[in-house]
Amino acid sequence: AGILAQCDRPPSERPTVLDDAYPIYTHVATTPAAVSAVPAERLHKALQESVLSGLFPALGPFFQHCQQEADAIEGLRVEMAARHYALERGAPPETYGDLLGTYLTALPKGIAASDRVP
Repeated sequence: AGILAQCDRPPSERPTVLDDAYPIYTHVATTPAAVSAVPAERLHKALQESVLSGLFPALGPFFQHCQQEADAIEGLRVEMAARHYALERGAPPETYGDLLGTYLTALPKGIAASDRVP
């Protein structure tokens, strides 16, 4: 239910977060039974009512910053794949789809295979 169970997944594959201030995600089919034993909403409510609730609002911006860093790294990965393509083939790729297979296994969220490479 927490961020540690989801942090390695791409944002598009993560379940819905209940509240931006608290890194608690809704349960999905792949959530382990031990985690699903406590409903995410109940955990969220308990955290809101806890003495610890004052610590978590500060984590929201931290997790946003971590996601921004991950997005920047994804952008660099795509840029490096395009450079690798150009070095090997003598010309830059026309679309991001040209990078799939040999240079990238998937494109980051927000980039379509048909998008032209600037």
